[in-house]
Amino acid sequence: MSQPSDVEEPAIVKNAKSFEEQLEILRNRGLVISDTEQALEILTRIKYYRLTGYALFFMDNTRQRFRDSTTFDQIIKLADFDQKFRSLLTGILEPIEIAFRTRIAYELAHRYGPLGYKNPDNFTSRTYHDEFIKVFTGVFILRELYPNRQDWKNFLIHLEALLSEYESIIDLDKIGFPPDWQSLL
Repeated sequence: MSQPSDVEEPAIVKNAKSFEEQLEILRNRGLVISDTEQALEILTRIKYYRLTGYALFFMDNTRQRFRDSTTFDQIIKLADFDQKFRSLLTGILEPIEIAFRTRIAYELAHRYGPLGYKNPDNFTSRTYHDEFIKVFTGVFILRELYPNRQDWKNFLIHLEALLSEYESIIDLDKIGFPPDWQSLL
């Protein structure tokens, strides 16, 4: 099937690869795959580019080869960790986010009008305004909103268990955790 002539093609176009070809690319880059059938089955559920996003943590500085002895299972465990971690965070962050946004919207709208949050003059400093405009997520909000609540304690218990389960394959520094992340809790 040809594309319409008015559609520009990207400069580099890669041909579609079969699951077997995708697996061979990973092998050629040094990935150890102990169970080919299982790896192929996983590739039918997790697209190649999503999987290779997790694989970046296991590659050398050139991003062309895997570090020695890197296994397909390690990459799958990292993907599994990510899915469980996002589920854990989503469960606790959603009600916090909603309550936080509701409170901020209510206060600002009543003090400064419906668009008052856009005016930096309504804040103590330009820096504070700029920070306010950024997305509020993560541990800092959790720590402030739930310092003594059972939900917070449950979150920490699940987070510690999840990190312990995957500590042998996940370098927390490389996935963006600050070195002193536990002190933030």
